[in-house]
Amino acid sequence: MATRPVICPGEGQEGFLFNRGNLVLDDGTHINPPSYLLMKDLELEVKSYSRNRINLGPGKSVLLSQTDIADNYGYVSFIAVRVDYKATTVESQKYIQWEYGGNVNYLGELMVLSGKRTSSINSAEEGWDLSNPSEFFSGGGIIFSNPHPDFSVRMEILIGR
Repeated sequence: MATRPVICPGEGQEGFLFNRGNLVLDDGTHINPPSYLLMKDLELEVKSYSRNRINLGPGKSVLLSQTDIADNYGYVSFIAVRVDYKATTVESQKYIQWEYGGNVNYLGELMVLSGKRTSSINSAEEGWDLSNPSEFFSGGGIIFSNPHPDFSVRMEILIGR
């Protein structure tokens, strides 16, 4: 008599994750969730990654700095951010702000940032600096802000080096 194969449950957490070298958005209903972004297409090798979930309250801000994932200079090569809004949120209100390098930008529901850090005499540094700002170095990190005074948003962040 044959027995069914054992199927191991996943992490049990829905959301962004790396699965077999691809970025997937797992809703918890698939053994092999559909791929949304093939990392090989970006020519990025993911050496380490971190996954965070943040509840950003009305009018609140948070600094994203991942020195434990970043290289020795504070750079990462991949950042994906997904923002969840309440179902009752009007479409025109589905945005938050993010500040990097003194520039303020806006994010709706999904943002993917990529870029390798390169350094040599002839090239500029590329990638995303997530080092902790200090009194000696004012750059680094990304500040996410919820400009809305009446509702919270949930953020899921995936960072890769």
